[in-house]
Amino acid sequence: MIPGAKRAALGCGDPTPVVSPTTASRYGTLTLTVVVIFALMAAAPLWGPGIINTRGGGDSPFLIQRTLDLADNLAHGIFPSRWMAHAAFDLGYPFFNHYAALPYYISGGLTAIGLNPLSAIQATQTMGFILAALAMHLWSRRIYQSHSARLISVVAYTFAPFHLVNVYVRGDSLSEFYAFIWYPLILWSLDRVAERPARWPVVDKDTLLIQQIGAHQDDERTEQKDAPADPSHRHFSYSHSILRMTTIPFSF
Repeated sequence: MIPGAKRAALGCGDPTPVVSPTTASRYGTLTLTVVVIFALMAAAPLWGPGIINTRGGGDSPFLIQRTLDLADNLAHGIFPSRWMAHAAFDLGYPFFNHYAALPYYISGGLTAIGLNPLSAIQATQTMGFILAALAMHLWSRRIYQSHSARLISVVAYTFAPFHLVNVYVRGDSLSEFYAFIWYPLILWSLDRVAERPARWPVVDKDTLLIQQIGAHQDDERTEQKDAPADPSHRHFSYSHSILRMTTIPFSF
């Protein structure tokens, strides 16, 4: 948590008065419920008939093609999936090898178990709104003592223009949309590391990894050549693989 003096300087308000555990639990449950309601409000236009028409500024139909191809891969036991067999006029190309595929595993997985592709995409997008709102709420708990301040931060984040643009204007940028889940979680994690650095011995490497992604440095051969020969390199490589799958296409 931010110390009291810094909290006052940041305008975060006075410390929360002491309340009973029961009251605190009720407040927490109510706050989480409101957070989910706001996320569902942002996702509500998705659930009309058909798919959102974003052809003026995006390509929503590509979501269906990617979802169906990934579902086909999963149905044949191919994991991790790399190839879109029906892309490029059925010539195929390794879309999932080069683009962050995490949200497509969700929509493709739902399709593979029997849900129709359109509903699977809508459910995946709705889940993205909910998870991003919950992630922002998690981080805001470490910044603000006030429940109202936490809710305001969640609403501002959920309804941020670019957050909505990825769904309702660009359409096919599902992975960039899912990136909004990770930003608050990264800040929350760094906050925890700063609070107790001795408990996180590999933070320096992971912090450098985030900087590498932000700078578009994605040369695996250079990484392998310059990799340090220490036990934590295995953790670094594993983190690199996970973060590449989920974040590289929306580097900033």
